[in-house]
Amino acid sequence: MEKHAISRVTAIALIVIVVVVAVAAYYIYATILARPAVTPIKEIKVGMIHSFTGSLAVMGTQVAEGCRIAVEMANDWNILPGAKLTYVMADARSDPTVAKTETERLITMEGVDFVIGTYGSAIMLTASEACERYEKVYWEVMSVTDKATLRGFKYFLRFFELGGDLGPVSVKFVADVIAPKLGVKPSDLKVAIIFEDGPFGSSAGEGNRLMAEKYGMKIVLYEGYSSAATDLSYLVLKLKEAKPDVILAASYLHDCILFLRQAKEMGLKVKAIVGQGGGWVVAPDLPKAIGDDVNYIIVTGVQVGTNPPETVNVDGLLPKVKEAFLEFVKRYKQKFGLPPPEFSNNGFAGSWVMFSEVLPRVLEKYGEVTSENILKAAWELDIPMGGTARGHGCKFSTPASPSDTDIGKLAGRNQPHVGQNTKAHAFIAQWSNQQLYVIWPEQFAARTAVIPLPPTSPYSG
Repeated sequence: MEKHAISRVTAIALIVIVVVVAVAAYYIYATILARPAVTPIKEIKVGMIHSFTGSLAVMGTQVAEGCRIAVEMANDWNILPGAKLTYVMADARSDPTVAKTETERLITMEGVDFVIGTYGSAIMLTASEACERYEKVYWEVMSVTDKATLRGFKYFLRFFELGGDLGPVSVKFVADVIAPKLGVKPSDLKVAIIFEDGPFGSSAGEGNRLMAEKYGMKIVLYEGYSSAATDLSYLVLKLKEAKPDVILAASYLHDCILFLRQAKEMGLKVKAIVGQGGGWVVAPDLPKAIGDDVNYIIVTGVQVGTNPPETVNVDGLLPKVKEAFLEFVKRYKQKFGLPPPEFSNNGFAGSWVMFSEVLPRVLEKYGEVTSENILKAAWELDIPMGGTARGHGCKFSTPASPSDTDIGKLAGRNQPHVGQNTKAHAFIAQWSNQQLYVIWPEQFAARTAVIPLPPTSPYSG
């Protein structure tokens, strides 16, 4: 009897143990093993090099704000499922040497996946050299010097247009729009070409010359000057002696203001002034400096005007791009109480192509965010007109197939650019009531150009 009792107790104990083990196993399976695997959020770390101090701080800060909002929107809209963008800002301090060391710090100490920059061609050149050395992609949203994409760098990609294309686009507008409004043939026009003698201005000036010669225009003055100049009266005197119908000028903000003030003081009279990029598009700083004297000056390098969407026809954009652009404008106004300036839109538009077109392709097609995969995804892009927030399309020339831009080919330049958006080109706007309104191309025009300068302009004559 005793044996049977022990056996019964043992059996019961064993059953209890089995049940406990089974329950525990089920609990482990139900609460841990059967739970869907949680995929960790992938961090994509973006380095941004901009000038927040020094002579380029106004423009550099504006570009940076556009880049920031692009990051926020990409995350909020879940543009990159399973991934989140973070960024580290670095101050180039308007100094090429600092730009280089800060870019190196972003790569070696911050561990960024790629770098976005910047305003100022000299800054961009040294920052991108650092990226090339460390085999990190440098994505350019603003700086224009032709030299950047003539170096054959593999890891350099510029969404923005060439400085050398500002010139041909400006002259094409002079030939196609200004000459007819003045009732003359392009070959009958006298043009003066003036430019700051750094990388940006020199590129624009050379582009002016090439295209003006193609149209047979009479170049009555071709003159470079230092953007650090404190007196440009000698230049105004040369212009008065040359008597051009149209002045084509490439300047930064300080020299742009100085030139216009001294031109007014010295009574310089022309039929049209076409400013190209740089300081000519800086709002509200330029109109704050010279007031209504800015009105009716034509500007190349303006894509959206100073009060979008009123200053540009946004219906020229593809629907998904229009939606993103209007959201950017709304967020900028909420944050700063003002419409986004042109340079902020440039920062946004360039960054948005990287975040909404390149990186999704990287993740979907190649899996990992590496320099090589970013390059492959970017080289595959072929975005049509209206497909970016700057209006123009996007298609990069590659190391295997160097190419000039569409505008460069039109000018007969045919240079072997690598990493350049060959579809990028500047739009043209005109100051009116201290606001910039897009006037060309017609697809994006908010107003019709006023030509020649009306009597209310101090430069009209």
